[in-house]
Amino acid sequence: MKLRTKVLLCFCVLSSLPSYLQAQNKMYNLNDLFALADANNRDLKVLENYAKIEEQAVRDEKNNRLPDVNATVMASYIGDGYITGRNFKNGFSVPIPEFGNNFIVEAKQLIFAGGAVNAAIAKAKNKQSLTVLEKEKVQQGIRLGIVGYYLEIQKLNNQKQIIENNIKQTQKVIEQVTAKTEQGISLKNNITRFELQLQALQLNLIRVNNATAIINNELVKMVQLPLGTQLHLEPINQITKESNDDREYWQNVASKNAKELKQSVLEVENAAHTEKQAKSSKLPQLFAFAGNYFNGPVMIEIPVLNNNFNYWNVGVGLSYDISSLYKSNAKIKQTRFLKENALEQQENKKEQVALEIESARIKYNESIALYNTQLKSIELANQNYNVIKNRYLNQLALITEMIDAENTKLDAELQAANAEMNILFHYYQLKKIAGIL
Repeated sequence: MKLRTKVLLCFCVLSSLPSYLQAQNKMYNLNDLFALADANNRDLKVLENYAKIEEQAVRDEKNNRLPDVNATVMASYIGDGYITGRNFKNGFSVPIPEFGNNFIVEAKQLIFAGGAVNAAIAKAKNKQSLTVLEKEKVQQGIRLGIVGYYLEIQKLNNQKQIIENNIKQTQKVIEQVTAKTEQGISLKNNITRFELQLQALQLNLIRVNNATAIINNELVKMVQLPLGTQLHLEPINQITKESNDDREYWQNVASKNAKELKQSVLEVENAAHTEKQAKSSKLPQLFAFAGNYFNGPVMIEIPVLNNNFNYWNVGVGLSYDISSLYKSNAKIKQTRFLKENALEQQENKKEQVALEIESARIKYNESIALYNTQLKSIELANQNYNVIKNRYLNQLALITEMIDAENTKLDAELQAANAEMNILFHYYQLKKIAGIL
């Protein structure tokens, strides 16, 4: 087989590989997963379609500014007329041409309606903006979920690394104790205890691997990759330095970016537009009109004229619904209460977001303090382990002390690894509440 044919065959095989196999080899970071969710998540797609629907609704409302134009064409068969006196006596027939035709063109342009049309357009725009904000709010929640899964996998990977290191360390201790046992310095049951410790570590490693696989599947589902895809995630090795734990800073960020607050502003505006629409019903409507009429035969004459009659008109008109004087008051009061209620809800949301930001900020600072404490615990646990290990190897400490020291060291390392991931999670949670994740 020629080289060119072999290369072409290899290309065809590689290009036919399923997309999920290509995904298996890709290294993902948080931004990659965010992009996948933005492009593939079904909830976001549904809200995006709703936004498009609302966009068309805005165009539909704007069309109310355009003139209404109607054209009518009719052809008819006309029977003869019959005329009587006022007392219904002395009647006689009047011949009428059998074919009748009508052609009418009418146009009407609304000039003033008390702001009702503009208010309807503004409400439609706000509804579209509310849908976009809802999509962004759902997007923020999805991203925080991705962060949670991402960091949980990072935690489990850290635990796996720590457990594997402790397995190696325990195996080394077993070798040392075995050598001492062969020399008659140590008892055989000491080896058994360390072997039990090794079995426990290996079981924990299995549990960590299983938990990682489960969370990997949840993350794959969230970003809409094929089930069974094994995600390779870029490790987060350092705590972010971006965060500012200043109360005023986060409150300002949230006041400008929190989706709930932006939605509340639009809801207040919508209530105001609804009130304006209700008030406009008590105002007259001014409109311009034009028409052209082409009819036949001419039946306003007797005998009927077998001719076509064409005439046109233009002008302005004023219409007023007198019943609105006593029908609209209840509607106007209702919309006023709706606006007041929207303002109250806006204040409630401001207070709620401010409270959530402050709680998240406190949790973030607490997670940093906890991490620093865990670092100190690791230092002390390592010191204790080294001391106990040396004492045990020199027959100055019991095997139980050695196992306790090893367990304490392992627990301190795991707690520190978890604490580091908790800092990142609380930081991203703070960004989500502020609307900037």
